[in-house]
Amino acid sequence: MTILPFTLSLSKGPRHALGFDRLSPNGGLQRFALRSGTIPAMLQQRTLKSMTRAVGVGVRGGQRVELTLRPAPPDHGIVFRRVDLPQPVEIRLSADVVSDTRMATTLSPGGDPGAPKVKTVEHLLSACAGLGLDNLTVDITAEEVPILDGSAASFVYLLQSAGIELQDAPKRFIRVKKAVEVREGEGER
Repeated sequence: MTILPFTLSLSKGPRHALGFDRLSPNGGLQRFALRSGTIPAMLQQRTLKSMTRAVGVGVRGGQRVELTLRPAPPDHGIVFRRVDLPQPVEIRLSADVVSDTRMATTLSPGGDPGAPKVKTVEHLLSACAGLGLDNLTVDITAEEVPILDGSAASFVYLLQSAGIELQDAPKRFIRVKKAVEVREGEGER
């Protein structure tokens, strides 16, 4: 018996309906619903219990940078804020804000390469994904996330030291219903 990733469906009312799908031995799909209004811990959104900070340098630019990680409300998502600019700029994490992936992942509002940027986000976001964090505000004082020890481990420690708080809202999932392929040029399949 194989348990498939949990599936989220929102009801029309103020309460949430949750469930999961299970692949039965005969290959059929069985749907299991959980009681309306209850959210198992593994399906609850997560944020930090308290604010935490780190200071370091960007690996490519070598510029000193302060990083402040703040709790955020349910359904906020992960938002980077460039607080070093005269007018702070927010970059809400989504695929649409990726403006470059050469040497590091670069985010900018609307994916505009000429707009203010946040670079080298991979290790921080990897730590967030590993800990199941959904909602976080990241204040940053330069365009590059500090490299710290060069892995996600320092970010995991930093996030865990702030504590993880479960929120009273279900995680959001995407169900991939057909194959997705991204290519550039005439590469082989």
